[in-house]
Amino acid sequence: MKWPRAAVIAALLLAGCASTPPQIANPPAQPLSVSEATGHLAEHLHQPVRWGGIILSVTPQPEEIWIEIEARPLGHWGHPNEDAASLGRFYARLPATRMDSDLRSGRLITLYGVLSDEATQQLGNRRILLPVMTAEQFSTWERRAEQPPAFPRSPYGWPYPPYYFP
Repeated sequence: MKWPRAAVIAALLLAGCASTPPQIANPPAQPLSVSEATGHLAEHLHQPVRWGGIILSVTPQPEEIWIEIEARPLGHWGHPNEDAASLGRFYARLPATRMDSDLRSGRLITLYGVLSDEATQQLGNRRILLPVMTAEQFSTWERRAEQPPAFPRSPYGWPYPPYYFP
């Protein structure tokens, strides 16, 4: 009788360790896209946002960390869809105390915070405005490894291995 009770307690403890923060897992009541925020920052200032994407650069400063992110649509549990088209770019500010070894270029990240400002960036000959969010929560994700096919394609155009005849 003690064994099943211990197994249930262990499963609950392990599930609690692997959970995603609710701000990351659930979208805000009024979702706001990066493109909407870019053109109309004054209307959306201090609005809560949940954005994510691929980290392009991390710039640590004495009091805060600036992260440049290429926005991607968020899927289940706030996981960025790395195969989808880019939704634009944005900056995220984190307190310097939140510096983590997972914050590096190429990682996937989802952030929750408030839209606080905009910054200009030079891309080639153009200057663009990027929204800046002050992040309260973030979660980093591993990128999917390229999976080889279960079996190689046949050179004869038949999609199954030569030994498979239905």
